[in-house]
Amino acid sequence: SQLANSQNVTVDYNYDKKHDDKRTSLVGGRFEFLMSDKTAKLSLKIDKYSGCVFQLVKMSDDSLGWELLEKENSDYDIRKDSSVNYQLYMSGIAVRYSFLINVNTGVMWQLVESKEEVLKFELIE
Repeated sequence: SQLANSQNVTVDYNYDKKHDDKRTSLVGGRFEFLMSDKTAKLSLKIDKYSGCVFQLVKMSDDSLGWELLEKENSDYDIRKDSSVNYQLYMSGIAVRYSFLINVNTGVMWQLVESKEEVLKFELIE
């Protein structure tokens, strides 16, 4: 701000240095990759047009590959052709603080982990 600059104060907009949250951009390319600083299993690729989210996994032959994460259906999950329709937010705190939002309608899903350590997006109603 102008007041802070006039008083030689550095303004830092990341108040919580313990947790580094991440979110995908609403501009730019169709695909984006996010990786958690806390756990490697939160290495995700999102198709911002379709809302498909893929997890980077180790395959049976020890190579890396992409696994599509399940996402519950919603009647309000409306997409516009050839444009960004989704944003992914990943908290630096825990898996359960990761969310997918349809930016057109506001429909949201929370990333949850089963007892078998399988990730999926559950609809928030």
